[in-house]
Amino acid sequence: MCMITGLIIQPLYLLGDGVIRWQVFIQILRYYGTKAAEYFVKFFLPLIGKDTRMGNNNQYPPQPSPIGEGVSNSHPEVSGSHQLLIHRGKSDVQHDANPLKRTCSSIHLFTHSLHKKAAFTLAEVLITLGIIGVVAAMTMPVLVQNVKNKELQVQFKKTYSELSRSAQKFYADEGISFSEYSRDVGSVEALKYFLKNYFKGATVTDKTIWGGPGVNGNPDKSSYSVLNFNGSTEAYQVCDISGLRSELGGRLIAINEPPKNSSENGPILCVDINGYKAPNRAGKDYFLFLFTVDGSLIPMGTAHKSNPLNGTLSGNASYEGNRYCRDNSGDMDQYSCAYYALADIHPQDSGKTYWKDFINKR
Repeated sequence: MCMITGLIIQPLYLLGDGVIRWQVFIQILRYYGTKAAEYFVKFFLPLIGKDTRMGNNNQYPPQPSPIGEGVSNSHPEVSGSHQLLIHRGKSDVQHDANPLKRTCSSIHLFTHSLHKKAAFTLAEVLITLGIIGVVAAMTMPVLVQNVKNKELQVQFKKTYSELSRSAQKFYADEGISFSEYSRDVGSVEALKYFLKNYFKGATVTDKTIWGGPGVNGNPDKSSYSVLNFNGSTEAYQVCDISGLRSELGGRLIAINEPPKNSSENGPILCVDINGYKAPNRAGKDYFLFLFTVDGSLIPMGTAHKSNPLNGTLSGNASYEGNRYCRDNSGDMDQYSCAYYALADIHPQDSGKTYWKDFINKR
């Protein structure tokens, strides 16, 4: 009887002895145990975390057969590439001229599970759609509001640019500022001339003024109301002597009393940058501007050496500081917001913006 140790086959002369038999068994077990561990590490460890698909693009090159040396994949004793000859305790290995290539791989053990088609159940699809719907319901209103606010910001900048250029052109053409001209002829007549000569399509759209018969003295009930931050109608209108006028750009324009003397800025110009369209709220699409004695137009809230008395509700006035741009419901709480809107800075919180952070509070 013989025993196997490595690739060497030796005669077993002492198998009759119990101790020798036990030692032989331990050697055989150690040999095949070592071989099994080597093949496991060699073939299965590289498969962890890698692509195990077979085919032309398989990243794993053909590996040696994990079956013991001298033994083929199909037969436990005879190999196509090696033939083990045993002659009375003497071993010899003969190699074929054309060795047999390995035709199987341990990777095939996973082929079935890897090629199994995955699919979602109806419940999983419905749950996913439900989650998407909840997220959309939470985020879409904010996104839509941000887009609308951005549009209003663009309209505001365009409106101020056109009004400022027109005021400067008026000063260049007439040789006097609009402030001085309005003091000479009156604010309403000055506004008519200003719109007729420097804006296309100017027309009166609402004759309602403060202080006549009807709503406030005029037979024509006003079709326009300015809302404050909380959405309620403002009880007092700054530009209350001219009614409403529109121009080709669709904006609504009104004016208040002229300055009291030649060294005082004024009058105040009230503008809804998108006309009758919503929201018609002070500080959002309704803003105040102030003509200056040096022939320009500034957003209300801008400091100027010739500004009239600050913070009054009657006659020509100015409104400077963030106390006149708050998210409250008072009549004067949004009068200086044009200054912050043009600079796009939050009137109360440093580091935040006007058109995204401040406006969205409403």
